[in-house]
Amino acid sequence: MERLIERLRVARKALSTLQELTKNPELSIVERDAAIQRFESLKPHGKPRKIS
Repeated sequence: MERLIERLRVARKALSTLQELTKNPELSIVERDAAIQRFESLKPHGKPRKIS
């Protein structure tokens, strides 16, 4: 459960950062792409674990 709570905290922080960056219309393409890449890095890798 602690791992899930930590992942949610990290995801919320990343979403907050992404939302802040999207408010700035003067971002360069590199800055925009970096923000998207940072957000995408939070996606789980591989197959989800089965919870029994």
